[in-house]
Amino acid sequence: MLRTLRKKKTQEKENHRSDSRPNQTGPLEIHGSAAKTKEGKVAPKISHDAVAAKQDRPASAQRKTRCQEITEKMTCLVAMDITTDSVDGEKELAPKEELPDVVSEVFKMSKVEKNHKVMKTDSTINTLQQVPHVTDDELTKTRAVMALSYLLTDNDDVKVITQAAEKTKAIPQILHQLLGLMPPSRPTKGELAENDLLQSLMNYAVSEENKKVICEEGGKDIIPAFLKSEQTEVQFLATDLIWNLAFLESNRSLLLQAKVDDVDIVTILYELMQSPDERIRKNAEGALFVLRNDKTKGEEIGRASCRERV
Repeated sequence: MLRTLRKKKTQEKENHRSDSRPNQTGPLEIHGSAAKTKEGKVAPKISHDAVAAKQDRPASAQRKTRCQEITEKMTCLVAMDITTDSVDGEKELAPKEELPDVVSEVFKMSKVEKNHKVMKTDSTINTLQQVPHVTDDELTKTRAVMALSYLLTDNDDVKVITQAAEKTKAIPQILHQLLGLMPPSRPTKGELAENDLLQSLMNYAVSEENKKVICEEGGKDIIPAFLKSEQTEVQFLATDLIWNLAFLESNRSLLLQAKVDDVDIVTILYELMQSPDERIRKNAEGALFVLRNDKTKGEEIGRASCRERV
């Protein structure tokens, strides 16, 4: 009897120790398709298929950047049919209310060089060339061709930007906007800035054909007016653009005829050689040398100016 009681007491102590142990998971033992611990508990099953699926997920399924999202949205909007069938069979315009805001954002992004890697795709380039043909909004048309200028200006084949300018009528479009901003006028809220417009013309002027079009379409009279701007950056871009355009022989005679408030362009450039801004002084000097048929000296000044900016 005493032996039985002792045995029972020992068993109770063993049970108490077992219950008071931490609930630890021991080494796994594999039984069939499930992994178990030595205590017999089933361990969580690792889904190798889920891991593989995540690794094999295509890039398009990853989180897109804002730049990718907005360019794709623009492409979708432009790709919409201009007309749709209504219930009664009549044709009506498809809604494109979002297009102006989307193109405006695309333009802002195109000015940032680090975005070009994402934006320089055939889809985006082709879409921007179609925008002027699917909207009547002049500012939207202009922003589209300006964005195009930033994305194509460093293309190895200048024929690409020449053809794009011709297809979209980009140069007349930009000059038309500049015409309304000639000094002393200033842009109002919502309008395009003079420096953005002038920079876009600079971008298009990488091709000889576009240089010619810029002057012949009215640039010879419009651009010199901005030499009188009160904004330093606008003066800088205007002198830079005139210097660039003057390298084309047929443009030189046109530019030399230009006057601003009855003052000829040569006199204005001489005055700008006294500008407190060194960049403007260099541009004015270079433009004068080229206009006087000393292209070699003009190029030397240009190279020196570029080195100083770097």
